[in-house]
Amino acid sequence: MRSMTLAYSNINKVFLDPSIGYRKAKKNNYTFSTSWSCNTSQNVLVCTPPLETLPSSFGLSHVKRLWSLKTLGQLLSKELGDSWREESILHLSSGGISQSYNIMMALKPRWLIFDILDDNLGFPGITNAERVILERQFLQIIDQATLTTAVSKYLVEKIQKDYSRSVELLSNGVDIKRFAHKPSFNRPLNDLIELEKPIIGFVGAITNWIDIDLIINIARSLDKGTLVFVGPVIENAIGEQKINSLRNNPKIKLLGPKSYDLVPNYLHNFDVLLLPRNYEPHSLASDPLKLYEYMATGKPIVATAIPSAIRFNDFIFVGHTHNDIISLLRNVEYKWSESIKNKQLTEVRKMSWENRAVTLLDEFQAKQLASSRHVRAVG
Repeated sequence: MRSMTLAYSNINKVFLDPSIGYRKAKKNNYTFSTSWSCNTSQNVLVCTPPLETLPSSFGLSHVKRLWSLKTLGQLLSKELGDSWREESILHLSSGGISQSYNIMMALKPRWLIFDILDDNLGFPGITNAERVILERQFLQIIDQATLTTAVSKYLVEKIQKDYSRSVELLSNGVDIKRFAHKPSFNRPLNDLIELEKPIIGFVGAITNWIDIDLIINIARSLDKGTLVFVGPVIENAIGEQKINSLRNNPKIKLLGPKSYDLVPNYLHNFDVLLLPRNYEPHSLASDPLKLYEYMATGKPIVATAIPSAIRFNDFIFVGHTHNDIISLLRNVEYKWSESIKNKQLTEVRKMSWENRAVTLLDEFQAKQLASSRHVRAVG
């Protein structure tokens, strides 16, 4: 949502920071405040919730949430004027369904965009009782929204089939300038210098949508080269045995999380970019940001056959099985060409966050106009 907020042009923008919690607030020297605190960054008014330095124990988390919601309308009236409901669009995402629902109920906006980024209701670890509540909130947001979008065709079709709701397809975007090649990226990174090439790299969390068995099979098949992973390992999502299989394999290097500012540098130091997604429903429904970031580098990409990757199979090397992926990795240097690279870069230039913001507002205005006509007709 931060990227989308920055992408909107020629409008006043307010970004509501989620609560970071007591420990981080203390660590970052937050001061105690009973009101929202705002400052301007890159032409966006970024607002932090009140009571961040209160601990969450003894029921105080509930108090903090209720107070932040109660004072949110006052904040918007102060910053945008008393008529903000008529003149503003509330843009919510599915990243936190309950949080988005609570904000919607507190603000009661006239105009609302709901951006569905994942199959959040299909994530592992959600109990049936939690899913019932989240599903009710999810549908209420869709029903209140002027426009609802989803990032993948899989998600659009799933929502239409399961809930008979109208959803528009709008894929993710990318900060092209951040990930495009720069001369400074030619400088080798210290933790990659000693590794055997070619380096097959992945940047992102190793969690329950990653095909761990595929990674292990690739490592076993490598005659030369190294598999490098930059990002956190979510241990409770993949299990101790599989984690140990990764850590104990000499062909695999887990470098852990790195600063986001360093991510483009790592990508440009890899020889091949790997997207080893599994075929679980929540993985099939996704439209990984990583895919677009990979594309913006102009480097060769090998991916499993999730729908978002198949869309680009004229320049992304897509494999359906483990053997397919292993074969592609062995031959990618022979199949990759300047013409494929140029095709990839030409396509990704259409996918900037700025272009996504323009498309989103165009679709919203069409829905808004139709809604206004309907109100006049009914009246």
